[in-house]
Amino acid sequence: THAKLVTLKAVQCSKLINVELNCPNLKKIELSDCKELKQTQINSTSLEIMTIVDCPNVAPINLDNISTVHPNLHILRVNGSSATGFIALKLPNLQTLQLGSTELKRLDCSDCKQLSGLNINECKQLSSLNVSETALIKLHLSLPKLQSLNCNECKQLSELNINECKSLDT
Repeated sequence: THAKLVTLKAVQCSKLINVELNCPNLKKIELSDCKELKQTQINSTSLEIMTIVDCPNVAPINLDNISTVHPNLHILRVNGSSATGFIALKLPNLQTLQLGSTELKRLDCSDCKQLSGLNINECKQLSSLNVSETALIKLHLSLPKLQSLNCNECKQLSELNINECKSLDT
C-alpha cells in the first residue's frame, strides 16, 4: 500500500509490463504510450481521473464493475476496453468520457448526470446510445451502426451533430 501516492503518470515507458497498485488516496493515473504494458490493477476508491491510452498490449479494462471499484471518477479516457455488448455506467460524478471499444454495441450513460463531455466515435459497432438526463452541451456523433439515440431531458444540450450515422432511425 502506498498511502501517500496521489498521482501516477507513466508516459512512453517502453519496458513497463505491469501496473498493480493499492493506493487508497490515488486521485489521478495516466498510462500513455506504454507499448509493452500488459496488465493493470488499480485499487483506489479515491480515483477521479483515469487515462489509459495508446497501450496496445494492455489487457482490456473491465467497465462492467468500474462504478464499484472507482465510484468517484470524474474523467475516464480508455481505449482498448473489454466493453462488449451492453454497458450501463453508473458514475454520478463522471464529467468526461472518452471511450474506444471496437466491440461495444450499447451504451447507457443516463446515470452519469454530470456528464458534459463525450467522445465515443471509435466505438464503430455501437448501435444504441442513451445519454438522457446528462449535462451534455454538445454531442457530435459519427457512428455508422447507430440505430437508437436517446437524449431526452438533456436540458443543456444546445448542439447535436450527427454524421454518417446511416443506420439511425428518425
